[in-house]
Amino acid sequence: MARTKNAKQASTADSDSNATAKKSEAVSGAVEVDGTTQASSLFLEDAAKNPLTINHYNGAEVKHTLDDAVRRILVDDYSFVENFKHVDTRLLLGYLAVVCAGFGTLYSYLVPFPKCKPVLAVSVVAYFIFNGLMMLFASFVEKDTVFMGVKKDASRIDPDVHATASSELKRFSSDYSLTINISKGGSHHEKGKGSKSAKSSHISLKRNIGVWFDVEGRFAADAFYRDFTSQLSSDFLKQN
Repeated sequence: MARTKNAKQASTADSDSNATAKKSEAVSGAVEVDGTTQASSLFLEDAAKNPLTINHYNGAEVKHTLDDAVRRILVDDYSFVENFKHVDTRLLLGYLAVVCAGFGTLYSYLVPFPKCKPVLAVSVVAYFIFNGLMMLFASFVEKDTVFMGVKKDASRIDPDVHATASSELKRFSSDYSLTINISKGGSHHEKGKGSKSAKSSHISLKRNIGVWFDVEGRFAADAFYRDFTSQLSSDFLKQN
């Protein structure tokens, strides 16, 4: 009886110890990838403190959640500095379109019709031009790009690492596709422009969104983190 009681107590102590270790690991943001425990993750720490629940039937909301997770992992855990060139270009074209529309409206208020007709016509044409340019830029230049960034070496010994991520979640589909182009020694767009030492890597990830969201729409950040970081090449990226 005494031995049985001692065995039960030992088993209970081991279970409590394992539970405490797992809890400590979750709080610290540590995660196991390919059988090895990785360094603390700021992304996982934030996800543990602020769990996210979304409407997983809304494709746009699901895609935004996963795209944002990609950006946060690259910025928080891999020290990339995001390049907002695409966002800034869209905002500039949008602001110019609004300024043209606002100016035409104000001018037509101050100067009665038909005297304001020439200026009003120019304002309307300019509005549609800038609006059209913004749509063309989003369709043919920005496309599915969700992240552009660069990681600079603090010692200035190693070349900069450039990353461009694009994603796709088609309508009525539950498969999320992520593609990341990484170049070392020159950006992906500069490849072939005299940068002979530049090296590049292409990373692809495709999963059913069901592995990252439960039936209630809770986002499994640790599962997404494992799937995402397991695809990253250590030759190009090192977690900080």
